[in-house]
Amino acid sequence: MNGLKSFDLPDYQEDDVRLQAMELSMSLLQEIVALIAQAWRHTSPLVPVNFREQKVFGEGQGIVRERLLSLGRHWQTVKKGNDEQTVNTKVGYGLTVKKGNKWTGILSTVASQQSRIGKMTHEAVEINGQLSLFPGEEITIGQRPRWYLLVYVTADTVRAELSLPVRANEKAFTAFAHRIIIPTDKLLPVAISVVQDSPPIDIPVGIKTTS
Repeated sequence: MNGLKSFDLPDYQEDDVRLQAMELSMSLLQEIVALIAQAWRHTSPLVPVNFREQKVFGEGQGIVRERLLSLGRHWQTVKKGNDEQTVNTKVGYGLTVKKGNKWTGILSTVASQQSRIGKMTHEAVEINGQLSLFPGEEITIGQRPRWYLLVYVTADTVRAELSLPVRANEKAFTAFAHRIIIPTDKLLPVAISVVQDSPPIDIPVGIKTTS
């Protein structure tokens, strides 16, 4: 088994059942991840680093909304301050896209978002933890579990997972109720190219002389 322990291997059959209950599918998630990776990789290397990192979140949220809101009116966008999520009001959960860290998509490690855990995310994870103790129930009206689509992209790597964190500190997620690994090895490398540095362009400059 190539040195992997049993808990390192995802149970894709169980994942498919869970995704079906969430009105999602692995193929849909793969498509979304491919589009997010494509958007990131087609960003010019000359743009500021912070902008490129935020592109996964911004483009990802837009791509998720475009795909999910078209599936029915029970998919809605919910915003609270700077915190935004795409919500399935029929099933009862929210979904947010985050740029994942280098451990994203690897079950034997603890994945998290790349940036520090903000107040809104911390509150969402705390609600996840409370709801995990009382499955199928809301702690208060309007509180739903929040799933995170974590996407890790580099020039030669794409990994992703749909996860339900239940504990976090100020730096990272520390525990999960569920992690659904999204296979990307066969889907993405041949379909997505990386933006290369543009070759230098000679621009003629006229020099005005005075007598």
